[in-house]
Amino acid sequence: MKKFVYVVGIYKGDDCQWEVYGIFDNYTTALEKATKHNYFIGEVCLNSAFGDDPFYWENSFYPQEKSKEDIKLLVSRFEGFMKSDE
Repeated sequence: MKKFVYVVGIYKGDDCQWEVYGIFDNYTTALEKATKHNYFIGEVCLNSAFGDDPFYWENSFYPQEKSKEDIKLLVSRFEGFMKSDE
């Protein structure tokens, strides 16, 4: 079974830099911590490497850029995904 963690980071804008704010094993907690417009959440599979080449980070987003309804739908979809993956 795959285990996921959620990186909450802060986009700095200068030369596309970002900082890690925290890493959480609970998606809902990550949503609660990403409180500002430049905070993002990225899903990461535990014990796997991204690699050396640039890539598009699937399942990453800026939660403050979405409506509260969109976030609820995202959480519902995500929770359903985890249940089916177990």
